[in-house]
Amino acid sequence: MSFQINGIGPKTEDKLKLLNIFSDLDLLYHFPHRYLDFSKSIPISKINVGENCTISGLIVHLDNIYTRSGKSLQKILLKDQSSQIELVWFNQPFLVKNFKVGDTWAFAGTPTLYKNKITIFAPEYGQYNTGKIIPIYPETKGLSSRWFRKTISLHFDTLQKKLSDSLPPKLLSKNNLLPLNEALKNIHLPQNQESLNSARFRLALDEIISLLSLSHLQKKSWELNKPKFILKNFSTTKLINSLPFKLTSSQIQAWEEIRADLLSKTKVTNRLLCGDVGSGKTIIAL
Repeated sequence: MSFQINGIGPKTEDKLKLLNIFSDLDLLYHFPHRYLDFSKSIPISKINVGENCTISGLIVHLDNIYTRSGKSLQKILLKDQSSQIELVWFNQPFLVKNFKVGDTWAFAGTPTLYKNKITIFAPEYGQYNTGKIIPIYPETKGLSSRWFRKTISLHFDTLQKKLSDSLPPKLLSKNNLLPLNEALKNIHLPQNQESLNSARFRLALDEIISLLSLSHLQKKSWELNKPKFILKNFSTTKLINSLPFKLTSSQIQAWEEIRADLLSKTKVTNRLLCGDVGSGKTIIAL
């Protein structure tokens, strides 16, 4: 498979491969690993330190400052009808090409107190990054969360065009589950926390069903294989009687189930013994 959406050339494909993304479907299933809630849009005067927010206003001043060490600071003074605030970036001189004094922009970030002034460092900006719940994706050099947000948002309909839902509509309706295409849209482009939670639940359920289905198929495959050799009946009485302790009822039950499998003439033994530390796994293995 390859990419059907526009804008992904050979160089971008090479970068995506570093994240095990080889197709449209892989990109669609490249889920965010966390979110920033910038859905709260407020006037600048209502900003609180430490609270995520989105603000919008007029750029009244723009600076690109170079330090003696060769580093740079980018500063914007943003003003709305209620107040003004300074926005600061580090070592991103290209940003000054994106903005002009007199333009109106929306920015999102977490305000902090710097030199007794409320400031937002490295705020997000643009329609895909403000005024909403912002997904943060696993990244690689040259492919930022900003790139994933914009690409998936622009091409979502194309990415999910060949998608098929493995769960029947009756089951979805009975259990109040989102259809798969809605769950994927809400995991990438959540409108609110409720839609995000519903998407996470549906996709987590899909993962569990997938694991159970694989286990079922493996079990069916093993059932087709006849044992290459069969153990003769044997006694463990002497070993058990020599122990300085008595086996618990759970240990006895586990051993009897495993023993029955070992003596089976019709199926290959396949057992996973699990238990807490000190629960007696070693004696059962012995």
